[in-house]
Amino acid sequence: MKKIILLIGIISTTIFAATPEKTTSQPMSSEMMSKEMVHHHVGKMTPEMMQEEEQYQKEIHSKKLAIQKEAGRDKPDWNKIHQLHQEVGQKYADHSTKMMQMQMMQN
Repeated sequence: MKKIILLIGIISTTIFAATPEKTTSQPMSSEMMSKEMVHHHVGKMTPEMMQEEEQYQKEIHSKKLAIQKEAGRDKPDWNKIHQLHQEVGQKYADHSTKMMQMQMMQN
């Protein structure tokens, strides 16, 4: 009986350890969600959609670098940081809508 319980414990520990990190309770960042969406739909994406996604990723990356650069200064300009965050949000909304429209046209 003890051997069976020990065996079940070892198996359940192994399965738990092999579970992907996606099951963690930490929220995904918008960049991670975007990449997750791309990987999920990669088979369905047209070359136009792939190009749009690549351009979007570059723009978002550059905005985030600008935010980090400004925040790293001795006296950051919080209005500029706020404006950059708004631009990132607007780009995300525009891109998501455009990708949905392209997806709907495909179907």
